[in-house]
Amino acid sequence: MPLHRPFATRLMHERLQICGEVLELLDKHLVPSSSTTEASVFYLKMKADYYRYLAEFKTGDARNSTAESTLNAYQAAQVRASAYAHECGMVVVGKRQHGRYEWPSLLQAIANGKWII
Repeated sequence: MPLHRPFATRLMHERLQICGEVLELLDKHLVPSSSTTEASVFYLKMKADYYRYLAEFKTGDARNSTAESTLNAYQAAQVRASAYAHECGMVVVGKRQHGRYEWPSLLQAIANGKWII
């Protein structure tokens, strides 16, 4: 057994725990209590980012499920930002290509492990 394996396993478990705690905080407190659209969009994007971090080291169905959660959070942020663009100012959510947002390609990149932080 390589010496780095126990350390890598411990880091992965810590990452799971920390991301889980942040996602719980976002879901239970920050997103519901955000008082402005800009704050709501910020927290939803942050939620999507943490799901993306988790998707980077998961495999199979767990990766697909996490990638779907990532996409849902990014889309929720996009819908909120689009509906209240005048209030949000410069908040940009998602990956923009050819003048439009490419959500399916984002999900595919996450699912295939090709999304880089």
